[in-house]
This record gives sequence, C-alpha cells and structure tokens, in this order.
Amino acid sequence: MKSISKIFTCLIVFTFLLAACKTVKVTPAPTIDTNAILTEVVKTAFAGMTATALITPTPEPSFTPTLTPTSTPETPTPPVSPAPSATLTAPPPAGSLPDKAFFVDDITIPDKAEIAPGASFIKTWRLKNVGTTTWTSSYTLVHISNDTIKSPASVDLPKKVAPGDEVDISVDMTAPTALGMYTSWWRLKNDAGQYFGVGTTGLDPIYVQIHVVEGGGTPQPTSSVTPGGAIVSAVSLSIDQDSYTGSCPHTFGLTANFTLSKDVKVTYALKGQSDTPGFVFNFPPAQTSKFSAGDQTLSFSLDFTSSGSGWIRFLITAPEDVSSAKVKFSLTCQ
Repeated sequence: MKSISKIFTCLIVFTFLLAACKTVKVTPAPTIDTNAILTEVVKTAFAGMTATALITPTPEPSFTPTLTPTSTPETPTPPVSPAPSATLTAPPPAGSLPDKAFFVDDITIPDKAEIAPGASFIKTWRLKNVGTTTWTSSYTLVHISNDTIKSPASVDLPKKVAPGDEVDISVDMTAPTALGMYTSWWRLKNDAGQYFGVGTTGLDPIYVQIHVVEGGGTPQPTSSVTPGGAIVSAVSLSIDQDSYTGSCPHTFGLTANFTLSKDVKVTYALKGQSDTPGFVFNFPPAQTSKFSAGDQTLSFSLDFTSSGSGWIRFLITAPEDVSSAKVKFSLTCQ
C-alpha cells in the first residue's frame, strides 16, 4: 500500500516538472517609433503655446526711435549768429586781428572836395589802432590804386601807435589837370610786409576823393599838427617858403612847435628825404633838453647848396615817439 502511494506521489511530482519545463511562447513587445513620439510632443506643445497666445497677447518690444525730421522742429530754437553790420559805426573789438585799423575822420580834404586842376594839397586821415600790436615807424601807408592823383608810393607812420591810440597820417598829393571826379586808394602795411586796413574784416582800404573843377580851391598848408601822446602833443613843423629859385647856397627856416603836459626832458631831431639823386641834407644831430610844461617852439636853419626837392619832418623820440607831418620843399639853384 505504501508502495502504491509512493508511486502516485512520484507521478504527480513528475507531472508538475513536465509542466514547468514546457516552452512558453512570448509575444514580442511592439517597436517604439521615437520620431513619431517627438512629433506628437511638438504638436502638443505648439497647440499649448497657441492656446496661451490666444489667451494672453505677446507685448510689443519697446524702443526709442531715432527721428529724422522732415520739417523744422517747433520746440528747439537753433542759435542765430548776428548778421554783420553793413556800415561800421563804432570801432570793432580789439583782438580779432593782430593788425587792424578804424577810420576816425578826414582831418583834411573831405570826400568830393573841390580842387583846382593841378593844385597841390595834403590829405590827412585820422586812424585808430584797434588791433593787438603796436604800429611802429616801420609801418607805412601804401598807395594801392589810381595813379591819376599824384602822390608818393608810400609814407611812414609819424609815430608809434599802441592799441587804442590814434594817429594822423598825411600824404602830399597833386590833383590831375583834367576836370572830373577822382579817387585814390590806400592801405596800411606792417613791418612784415603784410597789408591791413579798416572795416569789419580789417582789410578794407581808405581813400581820398576829390572833384577837380575850374575855380576850385588850392589847399596847400605849410604845416600840419598831429595829436601826439599823453605827454607830448600838438607837434607841428612849418617852413618859411616851400619853393625857392635863385642863387645858392640857400637857407630854409624851419619852426617846430609842441606842447608838454609836464616838465620833462625831450629828445628831438629833424628827418628828411629827397626825390633828387645825390641830394644831401645837413641836419643838426639829435639833441636832448629839459622843457617845462606848456607850449614850446624851436627854430632851425638849413643850408642847401644844390637843387633838389623833398620833405622834412620834426621828430621827438623821448619821452614819447611823436612826430610832425611832413612839409615839402623845392630848391632850384641858378
């Protein structure tokens, strides 16, 4: 009986073992398409973003525009430079040019003055130094246009002229013989040979304008007065006769006048120039003397032995550099 039970038990165990060893058929897992999954994810995300955009609009970016106006702005007012004056009525400010002059007045021969044909006259301008440099005796007034009115090519300034000071410049001239209106143009020149003048640019010339008519005047002063400086003023020189014809040697008498504002030592001399080749001046040497305040007079005698013509000037070099205008002379020895 026990044997049968053992056999039965073994059969049951064997049956289970066979069942355990039976091949099990496994269904393979399906292949996953990753591209399809990514596509679906993108579609889903895009659908979500679209839905969000429909709900909350995306704000516009902010920026500061650069404006290019097509018309004149209304609010800003651009600075306006003052227009230059067409007529100079006051001295321009110093400093705009190193050398610059301002026309003050015609001391002699106003515009369109009536002059007799061929008459000699002295034209005097008063100018003011409105530049930044001092005009020295090396500065000249130069004739630049119209030779019809006879005159020297240039004249020296009669004194040093500091910025802000005035000077009278005289030129000997002779009117044409033909009737009509004539103008002679002049410009200043510095010691470097550079021209300058008056006006807003500091380059405009000065001029003399005369009307030559029958019966016109014959202004021929034998002396001229310059304004001078702070100590020495009213400097003048006169000659007893500006023309002589006769036996030689001949003596010309000259008289110099000037005014002093205080007691001071004065250094003075005579200076001249002749248009005649070989003509010799016998000027006395420069002298220094002490003078009291007030009007002063000095006399000179000059002896000449040969024919010639030219001009003479009385020059003071101390305490200030001041001189008279030129006086002309003509000598014909027979």
